[in-house]
Amino acid sequence: MIKVDLTNSTINIKSLPKITIGNIIEKYPNITGWIKPIKVDTTIKDIIATAHNINKKVDYLLVIGVGGSINGTRACLSMLKNNNKVLFVGETFDEDEIISIKNILTGKKFAINVISKSGQTKETLITFELFEKLLQHTTKDYKNYIFVTTGVNSPLDQYALANNYKTFHIADDIGGRFSTLTPVGLFPTAFANVDIKKIILGANEQLQAVKNSNNDCLKYAIARYKLYKKHKTVELVSTFNTKLYNFTLIAEQLLAESLGKNGGGILPQKTLYTRDLHSIGQYVEEGKKQLFETFLVIRNQSNNIKLNKISNKNIDYLNGKTLSQINNYAYQSVLKAHKKALVPTITIVIDDMSAYSFGNMYMFYCLASAFGGIIAKVNPFNQNGVNNYKTNLNNLLMSKI
Repeated sequence: MIKVDLTNSTINIKSLPKITIGNIIEKYPNITGWIKPIKVDTTIKDIIATAHNINKKVDYLLVIGVGGSINGTRACLSMLKNNNKVLFVGETFDEDEIISIKNILTGKKFAINVISKSGQTKETLITFELFEKLLQHTTKDYKNYIFVTTGVNSPLDQYALANNYKTFHIADDIGGRFSTLTPVGLFPTAFANVDIKKIILGANEQLQAVKNSNNDCLKYAIARYKLYKKHKTVELVSTFNTKLYNFTLIAEQLLAESLGKNGGGILPQKTLYTRDLHSIGQYVEEGKKQLFETFLVIRNQSNNIKLNKISNKNIDYLNGKTLSQINNYAYQSVLKAHKKALVPTITIVIDDMSAYSFGNMYMFYCLASAFGGIIAKVNPFNQNGVNNYKTNLNNLLMSKI
């Protein structure tokens, strides 16, 4: 279970406000379906069976989507180092990326999982059009290799029905960035042979944990808000583990898209240490004091590479040390340096790199974003700023026809 350490945050929380998931559901009943405990029902069993069946038939699953449609899957597979058969595309209109993915798929058997709740996302639909045609030209029974994840009766849902494609539905009361624990994330992770039942267990236990009035998720949300009130407007979500780096994309999206509204909010940014200590670390230490830092730290590392018989005299004093120990020393060193530089820090401790921990951590950040909206008095479930660009793009494209 996730633990939040506020020792170096400069924030003193004597008592927590009485905010519960019930308050969130009551205020936003039409968009909080993700807060309900997940049952391993016929839908979940169908996802597992379908994913495992297609895995045996193809070299790759091409996941087409953007933002919340793929961030969770990519983070999970990166965390578990289990993504060698899953490719992601469709986040941009960059033709070089399309060509690169096509080159990988040349001569290979592949399936497509296209994901868009609205069924109207331009990046997704254009990319799907290109790879659907490729699959049609290379596979006679291509209809058995296309899987559509979308909202009920969306334009993409209607297209899938007309073409007899297998469809998974996203419930109306679950928004995109909160949808990883639906078929959006569960189908491709099941394809990669991840035990999605353990992901579900981790998420459900986080939902249970926040029923405790003294829960760590609410502590984190309160600490962020109090730091914002102290003019800390930038949050670095940092990790010392490369396998966790893609998870910082989830934190970044959930916190920015949910809480960056009404001319306010904290700007979340992601960093990987010790790499970024050689660049951004300079600003953290001596730049404008507008930021605080949240570390994602793994408690139990499964691998322990030990340095033995070091030949280089400059580092021979490290004989017998493991890389995990050295990485932890780096974390401790950054804590000390940032404390001296008057940079508040929060540490979120995750038990291990497992499917359970991913589900637990994903739900933690979903809930923290929702709690943050209640605390800051903003709607954490809309995204008018994102919709503005979509409207402008659509108008521009239509005007050029």
